[in-house]
Amino acid sequence: NVKVFCRARPLFENEGPYVVEFPDDFTVRVNTGDESLSNPKKDFEFDRVYGPHFGQGGTPIADSLPFSRLIKELH
Repeated sequence: NVKVFCRARPLFENEGPYVVEFPDDFTVRVNTGDESLSNPKKDFEFDRVYGPHFGQGGTPIADSLPFSRLIKELH
C-alpha cells in the first residue's frame, strides 16, 4: 500500500491570503478563484494532512515508521 501525505507550510507575509483550507486531517480544499464554476473550491483527500500549524518537527514520526521499515527491508 502507498500512503500519501500532504504538508503545507505557513505563508510568508508577502505571499498574500491563503487559497487553501484544511477542513479536517485528511482533506485539502483549494479555492480555484473561478467564480464561473458552481463550486469554485476543489477538495483533495490524503491519508493524512499536516496544515501550516504543524512545525518542522510537528509531523508525528509514527506516520512515517511503516515507510522507514519498508525502506530497510528493501535494502
